[in-house]
Amino acid sequence: MFLKHFKFLNELSSIIFPSCCLSCNAYIEKEFDLCFDCKIKLNFITNDYCGCCGYPFDISVGTELLCGKCLAKKPDFNLARSVFTYDTIARELILKLKHNNIQDNARFLAQQMIRVIHDNQMNDIDYIIPVPSHIIRILLRGYNPMAVVAHHLANEIKINVMMRGLKRIKFGTQKNLSQKQRIDFMKNAFVVNPKKADFIKNKNILLIDDVMTTSATIHSCTRALKKANVGKIYIVTLARACLRRDKTEIDF
Repeated sequence: MFLKHFKFLNELSSIIFPSCCLSCNAYIEKEFDLCFDCKIKLNFITNDYCGCCGYPFDISVGTELLCGKCLAKKPDFNLARSVFTYDTIARELILKLKHNNIQDNARFLAQQMIRVIHDNQMNDIDYIIPVPSHIIRILLRGYNPMAVVAHHLANEIKINVMMRGLKRIKFGTQKNLSQKQRIDFMKNAFVVNPKKADFIKNKNILLIDDVMTTSATIHSCTRALKKANVGKIYIVTLARACLRRDKTEIDF
């Protein structure tokens, strides 16, 4: 009897408070999702990308070749992948999460990360570590967007999140900086939290972030993790900025 009443209340609630598209607010059946018209505007990165860092190529070459950067110098991480290119709906969803703390966006974005994790067989992860914001940024914003995504991600794939595994010790923005300036600015910007060092030693880490642009932030984080003698380092970001195609400045 109770289950019948519960089902009835759920159905009534869906009529009174119907689910809406996270982008255009059109009515949809599924919670925390996009309508068909908005979803087809997402540019998922599913093929033709660097086999190591995941940078999308402009030509059809599959996923085995490496980009020039990875050929010149092997990154400290084992594998990096991104869900979308940083444009259209993807940019809108990420910016709303970063500046408006929209939890529904975090749920949707975490679900998209799960697909990438499964598709790339990242099956031996011990801890999820979100790229941390500086404490001043957290105080100004009130939250760390990637910590919110990490929470939803962990609930789905049942892997522990280490929220303070890394600490950001440099404060500032990369907006309007050149590629070289971003790299110089992010050098030694992160350290492993001494209280967590023993926990992550020899453990496989999934590091998650919102947008990978020049990879300066990711490389700074991975260098700090390598100093702590972790095992494998996997990277998954929500989006990848393709600098040759997209000149939009990104403020991290």
